[in-house]
Amino acid sequence: MKNTLYILLVVSFASCTKPEGNWCDCELLGNNDYWNCEQLLDTVGLNLYSFAPFTDEWGPGKTPYAELLESRQIPEDFMAKMTTKELFYQYVYCGLSKSGLFMFNYVQLEERLNMVTELLIRRNTGHTLLEILQRIDPAGIEWSWSRDCRYTYVYLLIFMAQPEVIMYMTDEEICKYILIQKRSQEIILSLCESDPYYWGYMPELNLINTGLGNVKVLHKKFEPFVQLIEENEGCWSVKD
Repeated sequence: MKNTLYILLVVSFASCTKPEGNWCDCELLGNNDYWNCEQLLDTVGLNLYSFAPFTDEWGPGKTPYAELLESRQIPEDFMAKMTTKELFYQYVYCGLSKSGLFMFNYVQLEERLNMVTELLIRRNTGHTLLEILQRIDPAGIEWSWSRDCRYTYVYLLIFMAQPEVIMYMTDEEICKYILIQKRSQEIILSLCESDPYYWGYMPELNLINTGLGNVKVLHKKFEPFVQLIEENEGCWSVKD
């Protein structure tokens, strides 16, 4: 029973990579193009705003959250000149993102960092982050929560899952997003199978399914493909 659902899941996915009508017929980068963690975290050449660093007396857990948010707002004139990729990495390296990671995704705070608000309204956010996401091999992620590599991967999943981002993606981009997340889910499920602490992968699997669920809501023609993925939501479906 332990492996049966996993095998059925993989077979179902394989049968849907070329669905009828070519409504999801697109190509991804080859395995040789995967980034490693060092490349994923590289900010060379990016124009990022310089924030005052947190000190031992001031920072997440020691200062009211509203004050921390205010300290990490980017001047509007500077932000207007930033690329979407720069905005994303600005969030990754702002020194605040880890403390607000899950609050941003599940509570949807009204009071946000302006870099987050800007990312959610830019029409090329999905396109830009998709280019990064398709270069990540989940099997190469350093899965400890002490590693910036894992946080950055989760940030990508969070932003890509937002309806505000999905709604501006083209059909081809949606197609690639589905196939990337299908591949990622297969890899993470394989890691679950070999890891006694499989529950540790649940945040990523839940975020993948959140994004695919939002695709189904916003783009009905992709619903049959997404439904197959949503019916198998994570490690719990392959463990007895």
